[in-house]
Amino acid sequence: MPEARTQDLRTLQKTIGLNIRRLRTNRRLPLTKLSRQTGISVKRLDYYELGKYQMELEALYRLAVALEVDVRDLFSGKQT
Repeated sequence: MPEARTQDLRTLQKTIGLNIRRLRTNRRLPLTKLSRQTGISVKRLDYYELGKYQMELEALYRLAVALEVDVRDLFSGKQT
């Protein structure tokens, strides 16, 4: 993968992670509870929020459902 695309992917991962953290904290939802709701481990959720892991589509969907947002909101940072 060309360097520019790799950088774009990292930026996107960080954006999604920041959006997940913002949505979760706005709802006062602890990582442990989000983990139970999604079936995703706390450690993996933490890595997602830090933009350190590339998320699978299923994980994005589960997170959107648990956070009560559209999947697109995880990409855009829409304030909900």
